[in-house]
Amino acid sequence: MQPPIDALLQPAVGAWAVVVRDSAGVDRYTLNPAQVLPSASLIKVALAWQFLELDAAERSALYPIGPADICDPEGSVAALAGAALPLAELARRMVTESENNATNIILARLGGPAVANRWLAERGYQATCWRRQMLDLAARAAGRDNTTSAAEQARLLHTLRTSATASAAELLAWLHAAVGTGKIEAGLPPGTPLAHKVGDLPDVEHDAGIITLPSGDWYVLVIMVAQQPDPVAARAICAEVSRRCWKWLSVE
Repeated sequence: MQPPIDALLQPAVGAWAVVVRDSAGVDRYTLNPAQVLPSASLIKVALAWQFLELDAAERSALYPIGPADICDPEGSVAALAGAALPLAELARRMVTESENNATNIILARLGGPAVANRWLAERGYQATCWRRQMLDLAARAAGRDNTTSAAEQARLLHTLRTSATASAAELLAWLHAAVGTGKIEAGLPPGTPLAHKVGDLPDVEHDAGIITLPSGDWYVLVIMVAQQPDPVAARAICAEVSRRCWKWLSVE
């Protein structure tokens, strides 16, 4: 049995990719899982895990925030220019708030895109790749965009959920506290445990999460759409995909 979402997605505008993976690691539904799409902020999850594998002293080191670190004046870190924050706090904000200033600081401290890409490649991720910093829209316009696929995001989240490491546990806690933008969480019953990360750009609406069922079992849901002109309509479709997957899996 598959969720009744094909009829919803087939006529939808944009490039859609969806993966539903159960706790046993079986893909219960896929749509264009290997399609390489702009990652938007989904790529921050892998970067956070890379950061959390550092030793405690490196994670707790203070970082002095300067004017050159501010690419996003609306991010919470922008108001802290002149102060010093632990790198772990910056990494937490990168996930829970999707803070772009913090992301660029963490990316640089880890060694930049080349080092982040090596970490990904060593773990078998090929579609997930850094090619620019956050909010470098000129690079994006020139074709140098960060990318990922629904299959690799599903694999990352499933690996994270089944890992027994302290770094995985901390990252899961951050994902449980992460902000939503009316996609996966909008299709779930209130109070449903959800660890997720959204990715938004003017033409991109993604959400990738781990949803816990009333039975205690769980599943991974990755919804990605690019090349779409209407974020309100796209978010409504994402929420409906989430609602139908929940209804399908919660009654099995």
